Amino acid sequence: MKQINQIISQNKYNQKLLPLRSNQKDWWTPIWKGLSSDIDGKHRKAMGLSIWIYLYLLTYANRKTGIFSRKQKTIVKETGLPLRTIQRHLKRLAVQKYITLETSERPLQIRIEKWKLFRHKKFNDQ
Repeated sequence: MKQINQIISQNKYNQKLLPLRSNQKDWWTPIWKGLSSDIDGKHRKAMGLSIWIYLYLLTYANRKTGIFSRKQKTIVKETGLPLRTIQRHLKRLAVQKYITLETSERPLQIRIEKWKLFRHKKFNDQ
């Protein structure tokens, strides 16, 4: 049985459910330009190599709420990184206020700070 996550895409006029298979390799996530267009290098200095875990969190976060929920062993399996490395990156992201750890129980509940609902005509007007 395939596990399907539901992504809620909404605008002021309607609300649609879009299916996302968690193993789908061609799925993408929006990156706000302030993260990559950073002349002073503020984000680059604050995140360092933790950017890769941050991008992973963005990709699998609930599109409406910005809440990421996964077991640590699933993160290890999907990223190929050792558990201690993932924990170190999550701690750095939390200290730098990019994420908030809602609970350390299983599964992890992580809130991505400054989350914005992605609005795109292709997804909102279907």
